[in-house]
Amino acid sequence: MQHRKHRIPAAGLAIVCASAVVAAGAFASPGFAADNQSPPMPQPGDTASVLAPLNSSADLKPTQAGIQQALAGALSAAGLGPNARVAVYDTDTGELVYEQSSSTPATPASTDKILTAAAVLDAYGPDHRIKTTVMSGATANEVVLVGAGDPMLMTKQAGTGFSATASLTALADQTAAALKSAAAGGGETPAKISATVKFDDSLFSGPLTAPSWPSAYVSANLVSPITALMVDGGGGADPSKIAAAKFAGLLAARGIVVNGAPVRAAVPAGATELAASISAPLSDSVGHALDVSDNTASEVLAHLAGVKNGGAGSFEGGARAVTKTLNDMGISTIGLRLLDGSGLSRDDLVPPTTLGQVLNQAATSQSQKLWPITYGMPIAGFTGTLATRFVLPATKPGRGEVRAKTGSLTGVSSLAGLVTDNDGDLLTFVFMAPDAADIFAAQVAWDRGSAALSQCGCK
Repeated sequence: MQHRKHRIPAAGLAIVCASAVVAAGAFASPGFAADNQSPPMPQPGDTASVLAPLNSSADLKPTQAGIQQALAGALSAAGLGPNARVAVYDTDTGELVYEQSSSTPATPASTDKILTAAAVLDAYGPDHRIKTTVMSGATANEVVLVGAGDPMLMTKQAGTGFSATASLTALADQTAAALKSAAAGGGETPAKISATVKFDDSLFSGPLTAPSWPSAYVSANLVSPITALMVDGGGGADPSKIAAAKFAGLLAARGIVVNGAPVRAAVPAGATELAASISAPLSDSVGHALDVSDNTASEVLAHLAGVKNGGAGSFEGGARAVTKTLNDMGISTIGLRLLDGSGLSRDDLVPPTTLGQVLNQAATSQSQKLWPITYGMPIAGFTGTLATRFVLPATKPGRGEVRAKTGSLTGVSSLAGLVTDNDGDLLTFVFMAPDAADIFAAQVAWDRGSAALSQCGCK
């Protein structure tokens, strides 16, 4: 795919993706933030004609003075509070053109999801698909539903073709058919076929919620307890048990008599696969998590990264996987502290330069696995968490021009992404206000700043 080898112009790409969303719709799963639509992911066979680098002057690059002048109005906003941090890079050179406390760590809020995306993409690659299975149990007619960490597993399939989600319905169809076939033994199927349902979610370990989270996060549905077997976005005290109960109900609807309630059990040695449902590509899950800022999906992705590169599918394992990924990318981890993968923890600390360098590598395809980050971030004024922003006169110029990940907690406002300036230079920017005096005013300031970058020559 050619776009993996080219610098991605934010403006041209935003226009193409916004048109596609309007014309054909985009991936949105029930149970998640369905009011927001994700930008379409690149498909096999896509050409790169719309993604060619913009023509910029080789002699006139963005300068510190030019960036400073463009951001002066935004950075004067009182709502940002006293400790705003800024990092602006020229992606052509990788140079940090303008900075303000850019190496000083700050609470990232949901911009942390960029690091999680990088870690899971580095671990598995964007084309990886997750297989949720049903295995035979220890005794006859016992089945074990096995969670594989699919953050987009649904009761009913969502989407079609390349981006279709895995579903419990498909698993129930296959499992019921397998049970009936086994019972028939080549003859007529008995009038009643019974089954005992168990479930295995042992891929993930450790606490179900990050120790640094207030309990209100779960009760307010900001995030679900994290397990390897979740359906329809999780939820409840034990998402795995809920998923297994839904699966048992689907079996019952297909004529299988289910014995009792599902219980946890390990898949026995020598078990055979009875059913399988395959997820959409990992790029779709990453795009969804970034676009609508799905906390639960991001935590599942972080746990998956932990399974591969962090020593365990846990909150700690996910943090270790991020650190490994950054080290492998040649990015300093000094000052980095992560306690989750979504950015919900107020104890997370990330230097702006860390986020900026990850975005640089994603935009320039220095790491060919990271392209879903640039495609997955919201488009200003069109998709995801930026759909209703960039509406004021000072921010409207950024509509369709800015691609960025938002980050908001009480007293914290961040925005990190890509924008092409008026001379065709692709800029990476990271704006962080960890002590914002007014969240709404801080958001407007960051929108204004990124919009100003899209309009300046920045020379």
